[in-house]
Order: sequence, then C-alpha cells, then structure tokens
Amino acid sequence: MISATSLINNNIGSSSAFTVCRRRRAGGIGAMRAPDSVVTTEEDGVLRVRIHLSELRRGADVDLQLSPCKLVLTAADAQYHLELPLPEHARDEEAVAKYDRRSHTLTVTIPLTLTASHADALSTNSSAPSVAANGGSPGGDRTHSQDLMQEARAAHAAAAAKRDSAAAIAAAASEKAAIAARAASEADAETAEKVAAMRRATERVAMARAAVQAAVGDESRAFLELESARATSAAAHDVAVAARAEASTAKEDAIIAAALAEASADPGACGGQRESAAAVPAARASGPIPAEAAASLASCPIASARPTEPHCSETESAVTQVLPEWVTWKQDEKEVAFILEVPAILEQTLEIEVKSSKLCLSFSARADHSRGEASDHKEGDAGAAQCTRHAVAINLAGEVDSAQMRKHVADLNMMLVLTKAQPALWDDLQPPAVLLGQGHPTR
Repeated sequence: MISATSLINNNIGSSSAFTVCRRRRAGGIGAMRAPDSVVTTEEDGVLRVRIHLSELRRGADVDLQLSPCKLVLTAADAQYHLELPLPEHARDEEAVAKYDRRSHTLTVTIPLTLTASHADALSTNSSAPSVAANGGSPGGDRTHSQDLMQEARAAHAAAAAKRDSAAAIAAAASEKAAIAARAASEADAETAEKVAAMRRATERVAMARAAVQAAVGDESRAFLELESARATSAAAHDVAVAARAEASTAKEDAIIAAALAEASADPGACGGQRESAAAVPAARASGPIPAEAAASLASCPIASARPTEPHCSETESAVTQVLPEWVTWKQDEKEVAFILEVPAILEQTLEIEVKSSKLCLSFSARADHSRGEASDHKEGDAGAAQCTRHAVAINLAGEVDSAQMRKHVADLNMMLVLTKAQPALWDDLQPPAVLLGQGHPTR
C-alpha cells in the first residue's frame, strides 16, 4: 500500500502502447466521480498509470491503496474515486506515486514480474531478423516490429516536444516572475521614497507650527511692551504738563513781581491798583488769581515799548550751544521738527526766517495762556492783553529747503517742520542762540 505522503511532483513521459479509460461514474460510492482520464502504459517491464485529476489542489488529499490485483484511489475533497485492476505479475510493494501540481496528474509506476510468455515475446521481437534469414516466414513479425518501432519513435518525439514546450513555458513563467519581482522592488522603493517625503513634509509642518507659535508669543510680548511704553509716555506727558503749569505759574509770579516793582517806583501811575497787585501773591497761595486783581494788573502799563528783535544777520555771534527749555527737536532722514512748548501763542505775531542752515523765529504769547482763547485775539488786541515775547536763532547741522516749511499752532504749543535738502540723519543739532532769554513782558 502507498500512502499520500509519498506523492511528489514530476513530469512523466509517454510510451508506445497505452490504454485510455474515460470518465465514468464509480459504482457504489454515492456522489463520488471518476477521474477526468486514466492512461496506462506498459514498457520495459514497468506499468505506468497516469490519472488526471483537474479538481485536485494538492497531492496530500489523495488516499491511494495498492494490492497485488487492484489499485484504489480516493480523493474525498475533490470527490474522486477510482478502482483499477492490475496484472497478476504487478509488484505492488515496489510501486512509486508522484503528483504534478501544474498538470494535476498523478503518475503511479509499478514494476512487473517477467513471466515466460513475456520473455518469449521479447525474445521473438529481438530475433525476428535471424528467423527471416533462416528461411522462415518472418514477414509478419518484421512488419509488426517496424510498426512498434515507429510508434515508439513517434511517442518519444511527442514526449520530447512536450518536454520542450513545458521547458519553454517554465522559462517564460520564470521571466515573468523576474519582471514581476523587479516591478515589486521598484514599487517598494517608490513607496519608501513617498513615505520619506511625507515624513519630511510632516517635520516641516511641525517646524512651521512652532515658528508660528513663537511669532505669536513675540507679538504678544511686543504688544505688552508697546502698552507699557504707552503708559510710560502718558505718565511722562502728565509730568510735562505739570512742569509747564509750574513754569507758567512762575512766569505769572515774575510778571506780578514786576508789576509791583513798577507800582512802587511810580506810585501815581497805578493809583489804587497797588493794593490789588499786592493781594495777588496771597490770593495765588489759596487758589486762582481773582478777576479783580487780574483786571487791575491788565490796566497798569508795565513796559512802555516793544523791543526790536534782531534778524539772523544781526545774531551771528549770539548763537550758543544751549537750547531754551521750551524748545525740543526730533528728526528722520527727510525732515527735522521743532516743538515750542509755549502755551497761548498768538499766531498773528509769528515771525519766521529760514536760511539754508539757520532758523530765526520770534512770537508773542499771552501771559494768562487761557485754553482756547489764544486764537480769538486779533492783531489789534495784542497790545491790550499782557503778553510775553519769545525769540530764538538756531544754527542747523545741515542745509534745509527754505521753500518747504510747515507749522501748526495749538493751544499749548507749536510745531515747525523743515525739509532737509539732502536725506540723511544728522549726528547732532547745533544748539541755538537765545536772543531774548526766556522772554520778557511787553504790551
């Protein structure tokens, strides 16, 4: 008996004599069926049985049993069953079975025991020419032998052609497998490259997100710093306003002192106003100057004439390196701006002279510097109110365009903007010369 584990793949050739058993229903096995084809050949003392099983997937599913008189095949999964009688001289214990998965063919090789009749037949076939030579009647035997030889040659040629075809098919399959392997390798390399590109893109996105977060943090810090700078600027502005108020108070005190001095020098000029002027310092300590005292001072002449301010040509030697406290300046590459921190400037008294590298200006400002009232006075009212005259000459570090000048007069200060002849940042501004000091009272 041969078990299924002895089945292996192999290509088996054909021989000259064979018998074909076509598919038939196996009796007594229910739904089982016969194989697709069964071919038996006997050659050189060997019996070969080729069984074609198209529905069989693997040889391990075959149950093959051999006895001295019968071959029994059963494949339960594929529902195949075959019972094939064997010659009496078959040596079943030496049989070998091989299964070819490509052709779905099971080949069983069974050696045969040579009997006397078989030996005589072989001897007759081999000695046929000598019988003819001895005068016998070998014609029929010779013809039969030649037919057998031709059939054997044809079978051998057919087997060789099948082997060559199978080899060509195998070579083509191998080439296709190699091409498929190369394509798979290239696809794997392309996939790996895409994965690497995706990884790099992910890293770039992460870096971009980190940069955005850092930029947001920097923007937040810059906003906080800007708010802090604004608060500091507002505090500085409040301090400057308070300082200007104190300076205005000091100027008013100086004007009052001058009025008192004039009244003391000329008692008849001011008459009964001396008492009002004398009461002003005491009144200032407890609050604003009384309206009656201010009216008395306004009607008392302090200066008899307005001094004449010199022009730029007359002050070449009067320029100093100290700016008045009420003059500040700023610049960029194209312009330079001057801020005159003097309240209640009378715009109709403003005199400005701009040379290539020098600025001269003079103006009058109301001593009471009431908010909103400076622009309401006309040229004719300048002499009726108590005023202070300011004048300054400023040497510039570079040349300016005298035709391009802008000014703006406000209640508390004045801005003057000059355009530079050549765009550049000046290292320093040569401080102006104060022509009339901090100012003097006029009528």
